[in-house]
Amino acid sequence: MIEVSPETAFILYLGSAFFAIIAIWLYQHKKSKEKQILIFPTKHFTCEFCHTSYLDDPLKPFTRCPECHSLNKNLKTKEK
Repeated sequence: MIEVSPETAFILYLGSAFFAIIAIWLYQHKKSKEKQILIFPTKHFTCEFCHTSYLDDPLKPFTRCPECHSLNKNLKTKEK
């Protein structure tokens, strides 16, 4: 059996715990960077009535203002 002084055993214990925590942190950090951010298509609109700026789906023919709840026509979509 290998004889180890209490000071050496304590330093080995703290060192192994430190490296384990660092390894877990690095793994979680790498894992969180792999997540992709989903970007939904939005377009900037300005309400025709109250002039509030808001974001909404560009494919909708009409959008509703979140401030005054009026319908605004999307001028870029083609009407059928």
